[in-house]
Amino acid sequence: MKKMKAGIIGVGRMGQYHLNILTDLPEVQVIGISDMNKEKLYDLSYKFGVSGFESCEKLIDKCDALFIATPTSTHYKIAKQCLEQGKHILLEKPMTTNLEEARDLTRIAEKHHLIIQVGHVERFNGAVQQLKNIVNSPIYLEAKRMGPYDPRVSDVGVVLDLMIHDIDILLNLIEEDVKEIDRKS
Repeated sequence: MKKMKAGIIGVGRMGQYHLNILTDLPEVQVIGISDMNKEKLYDLSYKFGVSGFESCEKLIDKCDALFIATPTSTHYKIAKQCLEQGKHILLEKPMTTNLEEARDLTRIAEKHHLIIQVGHVERFNGAVQQLKNIVNSPIYLEAKRMGPYDPRVSDVGVVLDLMIHDIDILLNLIEEDVKEIDRKS
């Protein structure tokens, strides 16, 4: 079986999560990682036995698929570059900073018959999966993000970066179109 050649661009918390998983999958060959933080790049490169690329362009050239876990403000540029070079991508959420960029990436992927996925890992959390067995026909749902502020979300805000998981979970529970949104609370 031919192994998928994968690369990870951005090895912060989520990039390291992908690196951990991908290096354990027998059907995947991790070609390398890329990050602007050279110390982190080379520490992880050594630890996982993969190549470190200071330039994501050089990594993109060598891969079939890329996992993009950089700050959201960089997603569009990097993802577009990958797609235009014929690479499949998994893009951490939020996909982009605006709808126009997200639609453009989708168009490029469709044009080149490429897979573009957005990482929504919480949807597959075991506890979240159990909710579907417990919650039947909810009438009223409310989501409040109660965690401490995370400076990592400063480029797009807490709703797009973190609360999007809560919204995704709720939409999967109700399996219907949203009828009303109350933004006053």
